[in-house]
Amino acid sequence: AGSIGDDPTALTAAGAALSISGDQERATTFVEKALALDPNNAWAWARFGWIANYKGQPEHAAERFTRAMALSPADPFAFNMNMGFAWSLAMAGSFPEAIAIARAIIGRNPEVSWSYRMLAAWSAMSGDLDTARWAAQRLLKAEPGFTIAWYRSRPLFHNVPQWADRMADALRQAGLPEG
Repeated sequence: AGSIGDDPTALTAAGAALSISGDQERATTFVEKALALDPNNAWAWARFGWIANYKGQPEHAAERFTRAMALSPADPFAFNMNMGFAWSLAMAGSFPEAIAIARAIIGRNPEVSWSYRMLAAWSAMSGDLDTARWAAQRLLKAEPGFTIAWYRSRPLFHNVPQWADRMADALRQAGLPEG
């Protein structure tokens, strides 16, 4: 029997949990070890992409998501990889491309409620308040308790406070409740 230290899936899971909890440095250590053991692990590359987004490194994130998608083009969680890639584009200011990806994901996976959150924010950032308000209403139907205060307080934003502020401002413009 092995330990977490030699299981790429367990290492990636631990890295994902740490990343979502806001500890990008420790998350990086776990995911880098997973990739050292299995350089073709699409999930590890995707999580490594999210870590880069949460560290405010959209160029690294885009490369990592592209690699993950190439390794597993029919992945059942392709929407997550694509949305991470779109997030990196939005962070870099490429809103039309990010919005197009979010719309495509919503078309294929309408149950993935956080896609509406991203579409609302990025549409507002690009000046399309009609789409932003539509997406905000869809988000509130799926997540009636959603508030900007809750979203802004998530630990994954620790290293990117300016991006978190931009997202919060955009969600405000989309008409989502403050708290």
